[in-house]
Amino acid sequence: MMNRGLSQSSKIIIEDCNVTNAYILRSILGKQKIGIEIDELWILFQKEVKLFYKTEKQR
Repeated sequence: MMNRGLSQSSKIIIEDCNVTNAYILRSILGKQKIGIEIDELWILFQKEVKLFYKTEKQR
């Protein structure tokens, strides 16, 4: 779900793919655990984009 975006930037936008927020958060934390940096994650809904995750250093 996030691999293509992460190869280009640590700030990514994904489309709403009808998975739970817990699943997305587990994916983010799992990738960070193996050393992949994710600073921001935005989710694209039908006509709006919402911030889902932002690291502490970015706040």
